[in-house]
Amino acid sequence: MFNNLIKYYLKSAQLRINNRIDVINEERTILRASGDIRYKELRAIRNTHLYSNKPSLIKEIRVGEPEILKKKLSVIVAESLIDNLKLKPNFNSYSSNKIDESDMKKSNLEFISLQELLWGFDFDYTEVDKFNFILNLFLDLERVDEYSSLVRDVLIDYVPYARYIALEKAVNEDYEFGSMFASDYKNNNIDVFAESVFAFCSSNASHEMMSRFSKFLLTPFTYESKDENGRYLKKTVVVNFQNFEQAFSQVLSHILEPLDGIETYHSLGKRAYDIIIDDFKIDSDLTYYRMSRSPESYGYHLTASEKPDIDVLSDLLEASEIYIEKLMSAQLDFYGNIEQLYFESDMFSINATTYFSEERFYKMVDKKNQEKIEEEYNKWRMIELYEEEMQNKLIEEYIEKQKITKE
Repeated sequence: MFNNLIKYYLKSAQLRINNRIDVINEERTILRASGDIRYKELRAIRNTHLYSNKPSLIKEIRVGEPEILKKKLSVIVAESLIDNLKLKPNFNSYSSNKIDESDMKKSNLEFISLQELLWGFDFDYTEVDKFNFILNLFLDLERVDEYSSLVRDVLIDYVPYARYIALEKAVNEDYEFGSMFASDYKNNNIDVFAESVFAFCSSNASHEMMSRFSKFLLTPFTYESKDENGRYLKKTVVVNFQNFEQAFSQVLSHILEPLDGIETYHSLGKRAYDIIIDDFKIDSDLTYYRMSRSPESYGYHLTASEKPDIDVLSDLLEASEIYIEKLMSAQLDFYGNIEQLYFESDMFSINATTYFSEERFYKMVDKKNQEKIEEEYNKWRMIELYEEEMQNKLIEEYIEKQKITKE
């Protein structure tokens, strides 16, 4: 059920471990070259240093697919990594003062806790942590009937997302004319799902969800297990990759509780969604009329006000399009350009979701590069104009001095 979520954390843990090994090895090279006799024998970290019982296991963890990591990166292995991933192997970072201990571990390039190694954070989390948690959680829940409408109700406030899912629904339901009316809607934005999550992450509800998730990761997981005699015994363990699915399922309703108060009656995106769904049917009917009626029949199919029904329907669609554009403009005024903000943020990643548009991505990259070129040109032009101004000023001063000398 939580495939995207667990896959994200598995891949992140793998990257985190590999990066830490690389950084430590680079720093050890510097220490060894410093001439300090204490670091003469300091060598690069090998897999045997990290888990002597089975070094091949570390290799699998470092290069394996998420499915392998889920099986191999156990608490025992993770604790061995914590004990052995250090810049200075003999440095004692223990202190009765936890703040001092944390600082010493950081300076020695150690992982502060099991939670940091597995999940990327312990007590404190960043906006990037929050975004990736909610993004992957929503991607998982979007596929579950019980939660799909909840995810939609949260994200639909973002008008581009509302437009996307409305057009997708309409296209899927109208195989005959659907693709004619919404042929390129998937390339209007770089990633409407991720953008909508990005916008949602500014809410108090998102902060409360992440806070609860953080506490969940730090809370021991208690479950019942049969012993060899068939008796049920309670066991308490830390939350890890092997028990995440079971443990997280038990607290999911608690994690999602902050979403209960979200209302959609005032949602700009919900308005756009309803209009697009209704208008798509009108557009389909309009196309059918134009294809099935002869040109000579124009004027025979009139409304109560004796106007051609085709003209009235066309005017209605045009008014709807204008209104949706105004909704998007209002959202832009309220919250800024969400797509651009997401694209330029640390949260952005290529192919973050299936909604990602490669075509739109390259357009935005080209635009950004063009803006950089224009910015550099403007800087160069300002310098050039300044130099010209200074040169003209010097010439004027020289001419003025020559006049005074002649007089």
